[in-house]
Amino acid sequence: MLYQPFVVTGILDEIIADKVSYVNTTTIANLLNAKLQFSTYGTGLIGISFYFIVTAPEDIIHHEYTRYSSKERELHLQLRLPYETVLHASREEVLLMMVHTYLNGLKTYLPKKKIQDFDTATFLRDVERLFAGQGWIARGVDSTAG
Repeated sequence: MLYQPFVVTGILDEIIADKVSYVNTTTIANLLNAKLQFSTYGTGLIGISFYFIVTAPEDIIHHEYTRYSSKERELHLQLRLPYETVLHASREEVLLMMVHTYLNGLKTYLPKKKIQDFDTATFLRDVERLFAGQGWIARGVDSTAG
């Protein structure tokens, strides 16, 4: 069981850790937890954990993966951000990368999970609107470009 409905964290190299966590991961998680309720979309999903992997290219231990547990009704995503890009970006630029990766990850993998009793399309639209409302993404733009 997740400790809150939306968990956002990272698997990070120490040199870039402060660009991803604690400020950015908390900003995203707090917004999602404050504004979205899974019960609005059905009973098939009650939590999402999202791990950003930002480790040096030679890291062969940490892999991207996605998993949905119908028993726990939780979706787990572990997706990579480009290490060199994060290394040379500001925390604010990294936040925008994280938001795009989060939304695109959901758009890519959530529909494939075919979760029973969950309105995936409305949920994805609401996450996109929430991020657009923060000025993190352009409203009504195909976010796969980011």
